[in-house]
Amino acid sequence: MNIRDWQNLNIQDWQKQFRGYARPLAKVVLTVFLGMLVFELVQNLLWPDQSLWQSHAAEVIYAATLASVVGYFALRMHAGLHQQVLEENEKYKKSEEELRRNKEWFRSLIEHGSDLITVIDPKGTILYDSPSIERILGYRPIDRQGKSGLDLVHPEDIPRAQNTISLAFQKLGSTHTVEMRMRGQDGRWHVFESTGKVILDHDGKLRGVINSRDITERKQMTEALRQAEKQYRMLLSSTAEGIYGIDTEGRCTFINKESRSGDGRT
Repeated sequence: MNIRDWQNLNIQDWQKQFRGYARPLAKVVLTVFLGMLVFELVQNLLWPDQSLWQSHAAEVIYAATLASVVGYFALRMHAGLHQQVLEENEKYKKSEEELRRNKEWFRSLIEHGSDLITVIDPKGTILYDSPSIERILGYRPIDRQGKSGLDLVHPEDIPRAQNTISLAFQKLGSTHTVEMRMRGQDGRWHVFESTGKVILDHDGKLRGVINSRDITERKQMTEALRQAEKQYRMLLSSTAEGIYGIDTEGRCTFINKESRSGDGRT
């Protein structure tokens, strides 16, 4: 086992291993202590007048036996710790690989997503803009870092956006949605539906995470349909013939002026 392997074994792992061997070691220590007492008693009872060299020889044999027992348990502990290090290293490698894959997956989702992801601090300063901002508005993400998140917002929409940001930072974890216009690099205005939430980052700092979706085409289509319906009603109202509008249940939904005049109504 190299030094790095031992360093990777944290305090909890050491404690776990030592707790597992604490009882056997205690038994060894107790056995040694009792063995020493028994050894001395046996020597004094059986060989009270033995020579000095015989006494030393018996002590050497006893010490060698004791060293063998302690060495056996030391080797078992070393093998257990070594196995624990290998298992922990394997778990660490798997966790690190899984974390790396997850980071790559989420980075791919953000970088290739159609929505704009923005991270701001409580002052409204941009900390991060996803790469989609260059495709949608024409700005490079790095050029937006450190700037105000409201400098591209239409002047008429700034108060509403400021109020939404303020409310979001007052209520951690709450979700807020606001519709606002933002100016692209080409000078055109884009309508965004932005939904944000304030969270704590890994340093415990408040961060606003905003997901903005470009709804410019949807707004333009809605306005075009509204204008078409308005013109259609004006056309029907100005025709010389009586026209009724009836839904699928037979209820009248529209009557032009000529129809009302024919019925004697004004």
